[in-house]
Amino acid sequence: MLRRVAVGGATGFLGAYLCAWFASEGYEVLAFARGRDDAEARRRVREILDGIPDFGPIALDRVRVFAYDLAGGELPAEAARELRGVPFVNTIASLKHSEQHRAEIMDTNVEGTRRLLDALTAAGVSRLCHVSTAYVCGSAAGEVAERPIDVAGTAFNNLYEQSKATAEALLLAQSAIPVDIVRPSIIIGSSPTGWARNFTGYYGLYAVVRAAAHEVSQAFGGRRLAYLPLGLPGDPRACSDVVTVDYVADCIGRLVQCAATAPAGHDIMHVVSGAPRPTAYFLGAVESHLGLGGVEFVTPDRLTDGGTLERWCSARLRFNTSYTVRDYRFSDDRLRARLGAAAPSPSAVGPDVLWRVNDFFGACLEADAPVAPRDAERAAALASQFADRPGFLQKNGIEIDPRSTPAAAVAARVGQHIAP
Repeated sequence: MLRRVAVGGATGFLGAYLCAWFASEGYEVLAFARGRDDAEARRRVREILDGIPDFGPIALDRVRVFAYDLAGGELPAEAARELRGVPFVNTIASLKHSEQHRAEIMDTNVEGTRRLLDALTAAGVSRLCHVSTAYVCGSAAGEVAERPIDVAGTAFNNLYEQSKATAEALLLAQSAIPVDIVRPSIIIGSSPTGWARNFTGYYGLYAVVRAAAHEVSQAFGGRRLAYLPLGLPGDPRACSDVVTVDYVADCIGRLVQCAATAPAGHDIMHVVSGAPRPTAYFLGAVESHLGLGGVEFVTPDRLTDGGTLERWCSARLRFNTSYTVRDYRFSDDRLRARLGAAAPSPSAVGPDVLWRVNDFFGACLEADAPVAPRDAERAAALASQFADRPGFLQKNGIEIDPRSTPAAAVAARVGQHIAP
């Protein structure tokens, strides 16, 4: 008889990768995904699994798909019957974080978790592996241990963190099902191919720098830039932890495979790279892929007099800023103690991995509609702003009329390249 595992959130980034991972390891996977019916959910899951390049042909007959939505709470009757004695890995979550989405965030990440717990308890699953985030620690940077979070006493950076910590608390407070709380750090694409499905976190940095470079390039008639003196909110000395999706899936898969070593009760484990990097390291990887220099992290207090483009970038990086100004370092001692010799080697994210991750994301952006050029007035303002910045013209090989001021000359020249 095939080994069985259930995965909730099978069309998500991590959920889809886990389905492929377990199927490739010979498991029968009970996959749960949103859909009007099982047929639609099955089509969506299989389409995504077929698009993951990290695995050979996946035996799709091993992946049984059920339509399920946390909003409803109840599991399909057939699915509930199949779950008895099966471990369930839950990756379902709302990744939104702002106050305007409070109702959706709390209903999905907290009340949805509560409804799922009730359904899984009734179905008799053997164990629940619940994917949370290492950043439930909120603003408590420094050395972060694998321990329960005091929700009331923690200063969270956003509602996403708060909702995930609250969900953890309700799972740890019950005794019906043993629970493993798995806390990955910032998840990026796979190390062998760069494949990803969800582009948040680190990807926001790449997208903003790319868009800013495009806009300044447009202001100079579409010239390709090699140097962009641009300040972004962050501390270049602070460290962030980034981990690839294949490493996270490998750790979770091994936890399921090593069920015999699981404690009778609950456990909390970080899934992290083991090698936090300075924020400047990740910015450098973005610059390298875009062929740029000159972009730097600047502490937010030094950006108060930044130009229009800096303000635009800061607004779009507001979520990221919480993680680029604090020094986070996560222990994964509990994970390694739990897995013992089966624990995978720490996964330091090197430049080659980041290049593949950026390459995949860049190709996805190219496939979408190109960044729209700004109007002539804004283009002229950007041209004036950057023409006066030291080194910008020289390093980009841009010549201007010395009889005029740099700003006026460039603004006049680029005006003819921008459609009114």
